[in-house]
Amino acid sequence: MSVSVVMVTYHTGPILARAIESALSQQGVQEVILVDNGNRKEVQARLDAFAKREPRLKILRGQGNVGFARACNMGAKAANGDYLLLLNPDSVAPSNGVAALVEAFRQYPEAWLAGCTMTTADGAAQGGSKRHLLTPRTAITELLSLWRVNPQKYPRLNIDESPNETEAQYVPAISGALMLMRRERYLQLGGMDEDYFFHVEDLDLCLRVNKAGGKVLYVPTVRVVHYRSTSKVSTLFVEWHKARGFVHYFNKHFHERYNLAFRVGTIGGIYARLAVRSVWILLKEFISFKNRSAEVERHERQVQLLETPLGRRYMEDRAVHSHDPVLVVGGTGQVGISIIRRLLASDIKTGVLYHTHTVDYVNRNLTWIQGSLTSETLDLNGYQPKTVICTAAIWLLPQHIKQLAELGVKRVICFSSTSIMGKSSSKNRYEKELVSRFISAENAIRQQCEKYGIAWTVFRPTMIYGIGLDRNVCSIRRFIDRFGFFPLTDPGTGLRAPVHTDDLANAVMTSLPLSTTYNKCYSLGGGEQITYIAMVERIAKNMNKPARIIRTKYLPLIIDIFSFITRNPDTNGEIAVRMNSDLVFDDSEARQDFGYAPRAFLTQGPLELGIEVPVAPKFKEAA
Repeated sequence: MSVSVVMVTYHTGPILARAIESALSQQGVQEVILVDNGNRKEVQARLDAFAKREPRLKILRGQGNVGFARACNMGAKAANGDYLLLLNPDSVAPSNGVAALVEAFRQYPEAWLAGCTMTTADGAAQGGSKRHLLTPRTAITELLSLWRVNPQKYPRLNIDESPNETEAQYVPAISGALMLMRRERYLQLGGMDEDYFFHVEDLDLCLRVNKAGGKVLYVPTVRVVHYRSTSKVSTLFVEWHKARGFVHYFNKHFHERYNLAFRVGTIGGIYARLAVRSVWILLKEFISFKNRSAEVERHERQVQLLETPLGRRYMEDRAVHSHDPVLVVGGTGQVGISIIRRLLASDIKTGVLYHTHTVDYVNRNLTWIQGSLTSETLDLNGYQPKTVICTAAIWLLPQHIKQLAELGVKRVICFSSTSIMGKSSSKNRYEKELVSRFISAENAIRQQCEKYGIAWTVFRPTMIYGIGLDRNVCSIRRFIDRFGFFPLTDPGTGLRAPVHTDDLANAVMTSLPLSTTYNKCYSLGGGEQITYIAMVERIAKNMNKPARIIRTKYLPLIIDIFSFITRNPDTNGEIAVRMNSDLVFDDSEARQDFGYAPRAFLTQGPLELGIEVPVAPKFKEAA
């Protein structure tokens, strides 16, 4: 029996390519029909190139953003398979997932519609994979959280999922992230109700299946990773259409069953919830200077960076290639992306360990490997690196040194932080714990690497900036852009030496083969020492904006209040206190050992894509 997979995409983000590959790899999948409601031109070009290589991928485009329900129906009409699988474009199925669902259909002939367990990237059940039918009663239960008072009398919409479940079971409703149905049955039911733009149409389909005499099947043993929230869509836009969907659903299915007062109360509650949610969303976005699309924009920047050619090979010494292949951990961060660019430009085989989101970029020397340093063991899918470059949290690496040594790793370069020195006198508990973790991690790296014969190097950068992905300079930039001024603890004369991420990548490439850098720790700052207030003024000048500085002695208290509201311990009053502390560190040993020569602050261009700069001098090994 053949299966047609229908995916609806709208600025889905970097997981899209992996979701398509996963669907095409499934046994029994005849075709993947991608209904493109809207994507960047660069993404569309990559999709078209993919479709030329893979004839089973069919792309429907040109209809604009017609919504999820209508797009599903377009895909269903173009499908040829016996079964229709509606699959979210941010979902990745296990290798035998689709075949197992089709087999479950055969074993449960009364089933018209089937779904499975949707999980996070860590494998935890997301909730909502199996549900009760949506009724005014369950809606009110959710709205007022009555299930907390009496879960037996007021059950939640979502049915609790047990990790020990192994048997398929009939349930009232399932998640719309994955729905399998015979194509003929789907078309006979009329497909999705196109009066829904997106949201609630899946619950509507489940209710219509029940009304028509069919059953909905939940298969817990099939576990599909659902990444969620990857589309570049305003949260307010989502909430508006969710509210409209609920109103349409209740008017469609319960108009005659409830009196006017009850219906008005239910619909009023839906719009009241929308109003409260909207105010809360706007407040959060105002406070945090970002919205739902921020992560998608970050991924687009990552793709831009990897697609932007460096124009020349950065390192061509055979000594560098003796460390090939390389595994980069934390490769989707700003330093990791800059390092990957140089490794690929040097024709070095590069594996990138990522936890949740990959970057939608393909290169013959690039291998994306899903995994996490938080796991007890690393599954690298057969990838055997000689070198590990870790830009992720350094304290997660020591427990894996033994396994990496067994795989043949002989060289480790990892990133710590000058916070070890700069925040050593902090009064903030979170920062004290952070400093302690950095120190313990560095000691553990030394001990484990020396125990297993691995040459290690630890870099301690300070105030990284450069490609629009940092939380230091970019935070100042966003604040000035949003409010037109920047608050400062007077006089703001503490020295800084911001370091460009490209200079850190160059440091990695230059030091990689040099034995003079083995088993050493280096502080890495920028090429210029500048006061905090001068740094802010230069950022404003870079933006072509006036540098309006507001000085206040209450700034530490204000930031502490901000930290409490946003539940963000990284942002606290100690930041304001340190505006008058010198946070510059000696990098003379790095200059001596591997020719470290960083640039001055913001002197070579705007805060956009990475800028190619001359490579630090190559140091030959002593004879």
